[in-house]
Amino acid sequence: MVSFIFTLDYEIYGNGCGSLRELVVDPTERLAEVFQRHQAPIVVFAEAVELARIKEAQSDPAIAGVEEQLRLLRAAGHEIALHLHPKWSRAQFRNGFWELDYSEYTLCVLHVDRIARVVADALGYLCEALGEGRSSP
Repeated sequence: MVSFIFTLDYEIYGNGCGSLRELVVDPTERLAEVFQRHQAPIVVFAEAVELARIKEAQSDPAIAGVEEQLRLLRAAGHEIALHLHPKWSRAQFRNGFWELDYSEYTLCVLHVDRIARVVADALGYLCEALGEGRSSP
C-alpha cells in the first residue's frame, strides 16, 4: 500500500504582499472541501510568525478568519503544524507594506537563544490561535 501525506504552506507571499482572504483563507477552504470529500487529512503548516505580526499590526482584516479557519480545520481532523520564517519576527508594517528583517532570513544564522525565542513566540501564537491559550517559552 502506498501512503501519502498532503501538506499546505499556509501563508501569504514571501515579501509580505497579498491578502490573507485571497491567498490563504479562500484557497484553503476550497482545498479542504476536496480533501474532506475524500476523507483525507492534510497537514496545514501555518506560518505562525507572519500571522502573529499581521495580527499585532492589524494589517489585514481577515486575520480573525485565519484563526477561525485553523480551529475549524483542526476540528475536522486536519493537522495544524508550525511553519515559520524568522524574517517576520521583527517585521514592521509601514505605509501599507511590510518591511521584513532579512538579517533573520533563516534560523540557521541565528544564535541559539534567538532561535528559542522565535520558536517559542511562534508556538505561543499558534496555541493561542487554536484556542489553547498561550504556551510558555
